[in-house]
Amino acid sequence: MRVKKLTAVELKKLIIEAMEEGHHKKDELAEDAETAAAAEKAETAEEEAEIQNESLDESLQLERWKKLAGLLNS
Repeated sequence: MRVKKLTAVELKKLIIEAMEEGHHKKDELAEDAETAAAAEKAETAEEEAEIQNESLDESLQLERWKKLAGLLNS
């Protein structure tokens, strides 16, 4: 097996490419983390909206029962 010796220019080029590739991977990881955080925030907001809707539904139902009770007492 023959090993090719690299010149200083070739070695520098390889090092720069590796550093740039690492930088791109770092950016991808940061984007993935931001996406995950946004998804979690959206899920939390959706859960809170669902809880508010349930409370509103219960409140409306209670008002309907009160009106019905008022009609029955008349």
